[in-house]
Amino acid sequence: MTPTETLFAVLDRLLEADFRAIEPFLVPWVRREHRLRCRDRVIVELAGSYIGRLCSGRAIAEEMAKDLRRFRPRSAPASGKRALLQRISLLNGGKSIGAETIRTVLAGKRNGRRLPSRAAIIPK
Repeated sequence: MTPTETLFAVLDRLLEADFRAIEPFLVPWVRREHRLRCRDRVIVELAGSYIGRLCSGRAIAEEMAKDLRRFRPRSAPASGKRALLQRISLLNGGKSIGAETIRTVLAGKRNGRRLPSRAAIIPK
């Protein structure tokens, strides 16, 4: 395991409040990478809610991208699928995510690299 992978393994285990306490002391690329890794985990988690209706990764990614484009955060606390959509929107800085980016995340890759902690979303 490289030092960078070790750093992110430690950051991934921190509670949200603990991470916020050390966040100002981290260099910008570490904060961004951590935020994107969190976003990717939430995308994988949300993909589970589409599996019963859709069977291909492409269809799941397109439907999820469509839902993210239509999503408008509300002040009331969200639950279930809305909470995951809200979390993705927050972690992505309020910007929409394209279907191709979602497909890449579901495939376990980003920027041409394999993600180290890929979670399986489709049960065998």
